[in-house]
Amino acid sequence: MTKSQRKLVIFFSFFILIATGCKKEEKNPNLAMIKIEQLQVRARPSAEEYAKVEEEAKKVLQKLQEGADFAEMARTYSTNTSGQRGGEMTVAEGWLEPELNKTVFSMPDSSLSGIIRTPEALYLAYREYGEYLQVRSSHILVKPIEAVKGESKEASFARAKDKAREIYQRVQKGENFYDLAKKYSEDEGSAQNGGDVGWTKRNFLDKDYETVAFGQKEGEISEPIRTRFGYHIVRTVKKKDLSLHVRLIEFKVPISDAELAKARAALEEAYKQARAGTELKTLAQRFADNPDGLFIYSEPYGVRKNMLVPELAVQIEKMGEGGITDIIERDKEYYFVRLIKKD
Repeated sequence: MTKSQRKLVIFFSFFILIATGCKKEEKNPNLAMIKIEQLQVRARPSAEEYAKVEEEAKKVLQKLQEGADFAEMARTYSTNTSGQRGGEMTVAEGWLEPELNKTVFSMPDSSLSGIIRTPEALYLAYREYGEYLQVRSSHILVKPIEAVKGESKEASFARAKDKAREIYQRVQKGENFYDLAKKYSEDEGSAQNGGDVGWTKRNFLDKDYETVAFGQKEGEISEPIRTRFGYHIVRTVKKKDLSLHVRLIEFKVPISDAELAKARAALEEAYKQARAGTELKTLAQRFADNPDGLFIYSEPYGVRKNMLVPELAVQIEKMGEGGITDIIERDKEYYFVRLIKKD
């Protein structure tokens, strides 16, 4: 190979490297986002089967009221997998069936429910306790500064406590917490904002401070409390993300093949109307009281292609925007999907 040929090879090799480096990285099509909405139907159990299961739930409730162990009853009777754990669950707002969710979130801690009825199952619940996971608080901090030579640590804390109590009494008489925090709080980071600490999660602040901030009602102001930093007057502004520790016994009502067939037939009628142009949300309202099936509409939501179940993914791949899938069966339920947007 001549010198000029070698130069030519080097030139073209360099050109290929540049072209390869400038080429855009191809996106993985499986990670593309799509937007869909869904109409689903669940079979309604027969009145006879529902009544049988309700009788069993009443017997278990009576045993619990007579002192039976809830965890043991859950292991024996619950049709939910949580029964293996004695019915133990930790849930957030909106995770449960609407009627069940409403009941357990309105119960006091350490209390037993009556029978909670939903269209497909009955429940007994024992609410152990609820805890908020985030709190927004503000405070006025008085530090134990050793102003007197030779003064002990405890004497310094005692002076800080006296000063904090004077400020607390002014708050109790109606003076503005925000203004007092700006003037007297020795936490420089929050004082300029009227003592606002902002939103914090559990196990983020001093344990003693956190116990008060989470334990108070919204708007409540504590008497001075001691931490290693000094004395705090704590105001609980807002709490959110309530998490419940509960135990549940589920009594699932059996569904026969005949009832499943009725539910599918009901969805097939809705499907025809959807293909004719009726909105899925409108169909859910139209079929809300259908005796053959419980209709559930899912508002439009985004999902990655690789998160779809296989039978749905295959159909979505072949569809254009606005298209409607065939009816799909999964876990004794039936549904179809309308594709709204495709990347």
